[in-house]
Amino acid sequence: MFYYYEEIKRPDSFFIYTKPEFWGVSGIFIFSAGTFFVFLFRQQSLDADKTFFNLYVYIHALLFIVRNLLISVSFLLKSKTQQDISHI
Repeated sequence: MFYYYEEIKRPDSFFIYTKPEFWGVSGIFIFSAGTFFVFLFRQQSLDADKTFFNLYVYIHALLFIVRNLLISVSFLLKSKTQQDISHI
């Protein structure tokens, strides 16, 4: 949340989604927000309900895939601070 606050407070670029760190932070934030309450509820009902365990596995796997995809996007974007050193 602090990253988003700082970007709103002092924007460096016109579009925030052009920065690679936006995608990495968003992936981690979505994964953390999506699994927080599921992890809390898991502690109470994992032993009692096997259908919840099946849903838990699917929810966690889906959020894990989304997080990895967004972090992959951040690696694929080229940062504007990087310079091309092929001319050296």
